[in-house]
Amino acid sequence: MISNELVLRNFHLLEKSIDNESALNRLHRSELNASLGQLAAGLAHELNNAIGVIARKTDFIAEALDRIIELKITEAHDLFHLGENYNAMISSETIRERTRLFEKKKNLSHMAAKVLARIVDSEEDLNKLDQKVLDDFENLSRYWELGHDVRDIRLAAKHAADIVKSVRTLGGSNFTRSEGLSIHETLSRAISLLKPNLHDIKLEVDLESAEKMPLIYGDMTELVQIWVNIIKNSCDAMEAAETKDPKVTIRCSHTKTHVFVHITDNGPGISEESAEKIFQMDFTTKKNGLSFGLGLGLAIVQRIVDSYGGEIILASRPQNTTFNIKLPIENHYGND
Repeated sequence: MISNELVLRNFHLLEKSIDNESALNRLHRSELNASLGQLAAGLAHELNNAIGVIARKTDFIAEALDRIIELKITEAHDLFHLGENYNAMISSETIRERTRLFEKKKNLSHMAAKVLARIVDSEEDLNKLDQKVLDDFENLSRYWELGHDVRDIRLAAKHAADIVKSVRTLGGSNFTRSEGLSIHETLSRAISLLKPNLHDIKLEVDLESAEKMPLIYGDMTELVQIWVNIIKNSCDAMEAAETKDPKVTIRCSHTKTHVFVHITDNGPGISEESAEKIFQMDFTTKKNGLSFGLGLGLAIVQRIVDSYGGEIILASRPQNTTFNIKLPIENHYGND
């Protein structure tokens, strides 16, 4: 009898001890989240100020350049505006083909021919261009690049500002989702933001499949975050492994209820051990964690995909790593 009472008393003491420990853990997590929230809010405020300056000064510089170029050369002014408003997503293979054609036909340098390859679709369109422009395109092409650089800075500043908004509520979503979002447009924006990372990497985008994707319920910034983080992860892995002929391939598909985006690289692959941890908040394969995001990138991707009721699956072996992202076309979670 005494033995049973002693066992029961010890059980209650153990139960109480566990409850106390759970309460302390909850308190610790609450205090940690509060501290992180305060840190995030302060960081967001400071970054917002810096991003605001970048955005305003970019507009000022763009307007000044616009006036200066307009006074100087009419043709250069037109090309500057074309670059500033350029929003097409052309496969790297198509650009290479057009570049070779225009180098040969118009005796242009590689860089000038590459700009021309983005402006005109065919040799027929090329023949429609003002001969004065073509005769001096070697010099005039720089104005298109200048306009395009202004566009990229504006795009990067806006994306950064949208990211900062989400940091204000650390761990949650602070975006506004709506119907009519184009997967094609989100991929195009992500690729523009990643231009420096893709400089030495062959990028293949199945444009036909991307353009045929149905419009979905979602937020531009959230989806751009997904593509940017995954593609950047691929670029970093291939650079670190010194992958020969590095390549990223993007394909899209859909059913009646879901869209699928498949992002593949030919890098070193991800080990089974790393694959199990790769979506964790503090996990990074980079030495000393010295990279932007400090291992948060793919954890953010997982959080966003989960918030949509979607799914992300990693399939990896050497020279073939694919992130398969599945997202619903319609809103199932009531996130507005």
